[in-house]
Amino acid sequence: MLSIDSFSVEANTCWPTDSSIIMSLLSRVWRCGQKLNNFDLPGFTPGCVEQWLKQLKKIDFEMNCIGGKPGAAKKLRKLYSQYLDIAAKIINRLAGQFEALTVKWKALDIVPSQQRQAEAIMGIVNDDLAAAVRVCGYTGDRVFNDIVLPSTEKILSLSDPCAAFIKKGGREPKIGYKPQVARSGNGFITAFELEQGNPADSARLLPVTRQHQRNTGITPNVITVDDGYSSKAGRDELLEEIPTVSISGSKGKKITSAEQWNSELYASARNMRSAVESLVFTLRYKFSLYRFSRRGIEAVKGEMTEKIIVHNFWRIGVIKRKREMDNLASRPPAKKAA
Repeated sequence: MLSIDSFSVEANTCWPTDSSIIMSLLSRVWRCGQKLNNFDLPGFTPGCVEQWLKQLKKIDFEMNCIGGKPGAAKKLRKLYSQYLDIAAKIINRLAGQFEALTVKWKALDIVPSQQRQAEAIMGIVNDDLAAAVRVCGYTGDRVFNDIVLPSTEKILSLSDPCAAFIKKGGREPKIGYKPQVARSGNGFITAFELEQGNPADSARLLPVTRQHQRNTGITPNVITVDDGYSSKAGRDELLEEIPTVSISGSKGKKITSAEQWNSELYASARNMRSAVESLVFTLRYKFSLYRFSRRGIEAVKGEMTEKIIVHNFWRIGVIKRKREMDNLASRPPAKKAA
């Protein structure tokens, strides 16, 4: 039997607000720009930038404190107007300095090791300035024109740009990742998937099953999943080689014949789906997989791989111990000495 499920794991990042993202981007541009004087380039000159950044921090704090108070919406628009005006001043100031530095950068003659470091800093400054302009743009649209950009098109984290917004069922929304895990009948994790952007479960039924087959060389007789994986095309393809593909819930029922749905085999498969939910609980609370420690999709995949390997070793120990206990229980009682 193969059971598959997904669950949310928080990224190693703070919950974002548009104002905090803007302030963090501009603060990083400012810090990086000052480091350029280490490479025979004039670093950013302060002018009013430091004072403006302090003003942004003060206004951001005020905006975070007025939620739920009388007239909060009107006050928030006024504060955002001040905030975006100051942010625009900082962007114009730093962009002008960066443009002047770019001309000098092209004529710079330094050793390769320093050149790579300087290129990295110049790249961060360039990308963060562009990102700050973008965030200011959609923030203004949201606050003053009621135009809300989808979360997939917004910058949600500076420390982990691969993290995405997750809202699963009626649970609390998170910024993070949504891994898929496949559990074998013996409780081992035989496949997992962690994709950037957290694609819908319905598109992952077939890929995760194929990964399980590649990893184990075994085609299961039964697959059981919840209705989030409802995909008629995917189920039909799997049914060509797997006798039972059970998708529970109302969506799964619609794409399953009444004869199959009411059969004892499918009822049993639906009942067995809880095993993978138990696995998710174990991963969260026994192996601390409720929040990633690393950042970036590749590093997060590495962390997840490590935890799954440890889980499978732990599972070997559990099964071995159970067999030892069963063997002890099956032995005939020792005869008492005369």
